[in-house]
Amino acid sequence: MAAGSLAGALLGALDLLTMVRMARKAAVLSPARASAVVRWVALGRVALIFLAMALGAMVLNQPAFLCMAATYIVVRLGGLFVVAGRHSEARAEQGRGPACRQS
Repeated sequence: MAAGSLAGALLGALDLLTMVRMARKAAVLSPARASAVVRWVALGRVALIFLAMALGAMVLNQPAFLCMAATYIVVRLGGLFVVAGRHSEARAEQGRGPACRQS
């Protein structure tokens, strides 16, 4: 079960890192190029997750695979909460910036 938990944590972290890097790269591109980057990276992420889960199902026993899936979900949700928190803090900073300058 430890192997499944470790595999799920690594897969979740890799998936989150891929998503964050894709968002940073797309943010500096034109809308058309950003859309293309997002589509291709999303396709790659889906393929990566599918293949990793399929490999985990073949290699690991059922409890270890369930640990892998559960750990992946927990890592991804935790990462999304962190990213969302940073995003809301950044938006709050942007919202306060012009108001402070006008005073």
